[in-house]
Amino acid sequence: MQSQKALDILKQYWNYHSFRPMQWEIIDAVLHKKDTLALMTTGGGKSICFQVPALMQEGLCLVISPLVALMKDQVMQLRSKKIPSACIYSSMHANDVAKIINGCIDGKVKFLYVSPERIQSQQFLNYLRQMQICMVAIDEAHCISQWGYDFRPSYLKISKLRNYIDPCPFLALTATATPLVQKDIVEKLDFYKPEIFSSSYEKPNLSYSIITCTNKVDRLIEILQKKRSSKLIYVNRRSSAEELYRILKDNEIVVDYYHAGLSFSERMQKQERWIQSKSVMICTNAFGMGIDKSDVDTVIHFHFPFSLEGYFQEVGRAGRNGENAYGIALVQPNDIKEIEDKKTLYPSLDEVRNTLTLLYNYYNIPFESGANESYPFSFDTFCDKYQLQKAKTQLCLDILIENEWIALEDMYFRPARACIHYESNEVFEFYKSYPYLEQFIKQLIRTFEGLFGNERQIDLDYFARKHHYALKDVEANLKSLEDKGFLTFKPASNSPIIVFFEAKRAKEKMEINHTLYLQRKEKYMTQIESVLDFLKLKDTCRSVFLLNYFGEKTKNRCGKCDICLANISNTPSQVYIEIRKNILERMDKHVFFDLGFIKKINPKTDIKLIRKVIDRMLEIGELEKGVGETFRKIN
Repeated sequence: MQSQKALDILKQYWNYHSFRPMQWEIIDAVLHKKDTLALMTTGGGKSICFQVPALMQEGLCLVISPLVALMKDQVMQLRSKKIPSACIYSSMHANDVAKIINGCIDGKVKFLYVSPERIQSQQFLNYLRQMQICMVAIDEAHCISQWGYDFRPSYLKISKLRNYIDPCPFLALTATATPLVQKDIVEKLDFYKPEIFSSSYEKPNLSYSIITCTNKVDRLIEILQKKRSSKLIYVNRRSSAEELYRILKDNEIVVDYYHAGLSFSERMQKQERWIQSKSVMICTNAFGMGIDKSDVDTVIHFHFPFSLEGYFQEVGRAGRNGENAYGIALVQPNDIKEIEDKKTLYPSLDEVRNTLTLLYNYYNIPFESGANESYPFSFDTFCDKYQLQKAKTQLCLDILIENEWIALEDMYFRPARACIHYESNEVFEFYKSYPYLEQFIKQLIRTFEGLFGNERQIDLDYFARKHHYALKDVEANLKSLEDKGFLTFKPASNSPIIVFFEAKRAKEKMEINHTLYLQRKEKYMTQIESVLDFLKLKDTCRSVFLLNYFGEKTKNRCGKCDICLANISNTPSQVYIEIRKNILERMDKHVFFDLGFIKKINPKTDIKLIRKVIDRMLEIGELEKGVGETFRKIN
């Protein structure tokens, strides 16, 4: 029986005894060869929905994912379970790509992760003809829609895969998709009689709150000092993450920070420390996706995202264990103005073309050159060099990506590489000219095979330890050998990569699709307006607003957000939230009140007001009845 076989695999590899809601239904649809769209909120277990059915079938599962770091993380997890998996990304050496592809053709790889840009390679498409593919999984499928908040034009090429592989089901997965985006996904992927599964976007255990304050830092410290637990604080700039980290650390809060500017090893160490502890992580939106940590009880937005899709994904990382959780956004009047000002930032077509010209100039690429070339890319350095406004420049890059002029790959660690240009029988002559490098070269050749005529990965740390060098001396010797023409040396890097798809042209020949440009502008304006509407809500339940935004029509108020609590109790929302949080943080549901405890909840608050809050908490089941009965005996 298929369901039992699926459960056996789930138990064998993940040690789970049952599926989460909707997982089996999705798996069953895939096993029946049906094209399927699965809308599952953050933490819903999307990867299980393609990993289990793939393991139940013969052949390879092709997974398309937009984030290299996420691909590598999933491959690492699968390999830890002894499941043969691999990923291919554009900056890999051709020899390494060929080795992986040969493994796929020979049936030695079960899961192959690729970026959507890989599908643009005709050579890769031809290789697919030789592979036995049992299914195609498309992660972050909202990227295929021009109405999604993270449109990736390369996703539009996915449907052409059907021309190169035997008929098999396509499974599209995403956490956030409005009805318009859902319709677009199904159409763009050429789904035939699709099965669509959608879990509710409602998060009953999550309370949404907007706290308006004059000093966000002081308010943040006040929140964090009340209870030590796993929390996320989202900021929109790397500098903000580091600055806030220093302030919170000075206030003796256990905290760390994470952003894309850190080295690969630093990011992995910080991520692992946070996963294993109950602490606070300050981060940009580079953090959180795919991380399995269920005990986060609070997500705080120090800076609010510029789309409700981004906000919903980030805030949804709280309360994944089903316990009470809080989504808190700290907002100052200036924040609202900053978001409103975003509407004036949308670039003109001339500004888009000028940005592309500057990108070519940044790498000294001459006219009619640069097609299919890739380079390390630092967004901050690029903007600083040409004194560009970063928010507008990012929008220009988005438009250029959409028009397939460039692609940007997220940051990941790329080891050092080297290639010796001399023939092995010519090396002796080189020794005569540079005898002081002879021993180093011999050690290099013995340690890393195949360097003659081939660019190979080299581990400098390992080499330095093995032969008792200082790392800086190894790098200096390699650079010296490169200067002398003996070899090519590419140092290790963890910067993002920019790929140019077209050769440099004059500005007037840089074609930008005007229809797409206007559609993207309309979407951008709509997203900004939706965020402003959400932040300015006065009477509408925040959960209801979000559910309706994502097409889940409801009028059922959550009873937990700041607006619901204020409306129900006729109490100022900030005061209500403060009292309620103090109660929940100072006791569990089975502890009874006494007068001393009541006074400690909030010394400056009228006890009658505290009674209102407790009565409401009893009504929604957040406190045991015995608590209220005891409280009512206190005068």
